[in-house]
Amino acid sequence: MEDTPVVDKDALSATMVDTQPLRLGIVKGGTDYLKGILDEFWASDMVRSADWRETRINNQDSPATFYSVVNEEAYYDHEEDCGVGGVGLYEKE
Repeated sequence: MEDTPVVDKDALSATMVDTQPLRLGIVKGGTDYLKGILDEFWASDMVRSADWRETRINNQDSPATFYSVVNEEAYYDHEEDCGVGGVGLYEKE
């Protein structure tokens, strides 16, 4: 199923602090290999909730649901003349 991890290991912390190299797509010992595609791998120094992971996936699938691009805005810098700012990103409400 798209965007659904086949393996979701919150308990990798014991493996991640191991002194052995991190190998993706292979079982420790090299006896069994991934039969498929490893689309993405990410590691964090803290446990992330299921809601956090779902939000992360949803934001990638549909970024327009949480931000919008607007036209340039005039700005004034007291050290410079009036100029034109860049494109702004604003959180949707």
